[in-house]
Order: sequence, then structure tokens, then C-alpha cells
Amino acid sequence: MNWKIKVFLIAGFSSDNNSIKNRYVIRIDENGEEIWSTVNTSNFDNQGWSIAKANDNEYVLLGTSISQDGSKKELEIEKIDIDGNSLWITHYESIERFQSNSKIIKSNEGGYMVISTQSSGSN
Repeated sequence: MNWKIKVFLIAGFSSDNNSIKNRYVIRIDENGEEIWSTVNTSNFDNQGWSIAKANDNEYVLLGTSISQDGSKKELEIEKIDIDGNSLWITHYESIERFQSNSKIIKSNEGGYMVISTQSSGSN
């Protein structure tokens, strides 16, 4: 038999009692039942914006990481496996240019591209 696994991943964030945002990723089956979920907890606000398929069992997640005092703001890209385990994570500065509707997509060359809009008044 030829089995094809359907994978549904959702990225976003949850807030704790201190109003810190924690990036949240959940995998559900085709019936909407949770298979697993992960929460990135730290002293930073972490939000998940977009997920793209990297290859058969890996995905890339786009989001932000912002310090509580707002002094450090970074665009964050993390690669996870099909079970939600982090494979690598990287940060880029100057996220003021990116909006929460930003998307990450796989390029034809095998890398990744971030697509975003810039609000008026931003540099």
C-alpha cells in the first residue's frame, strides 16, 4: 500500500500571566485532533507567523523574538522536524520592516524567502 501522511501545522502564540507571548506550534490530524504541540517559552515575546514545508519531514517557521523592554527585535526562522523538534534556529535584526502578515516560502533553489509588506511611515 502507498500511504501518504497528511500534516497540518498551525503557528501562532499564546500569552502567559505576565503578558509574554510564547510561540506556539500545533500539529493536528485531518479530523482536527491534536497530535502534538510545542511552546517556545523564554523571557522574550515570541510569535509564530508562517510555516512552509522544507522537505519530506521538515518545516521552517517564521516569527519574531522581541525582548520585554523592546530593545532587541529580531526576525526568527526555525527549522523543525515532523515531531516538532527544533533542528536549527537563526535570527535577523531590523524586523521593523516586516509585518505580522509576512510569509516564508521555499525557493526553487532550495533556500527560503520571506515575503512581507512594509507599512507607510516605516524606514
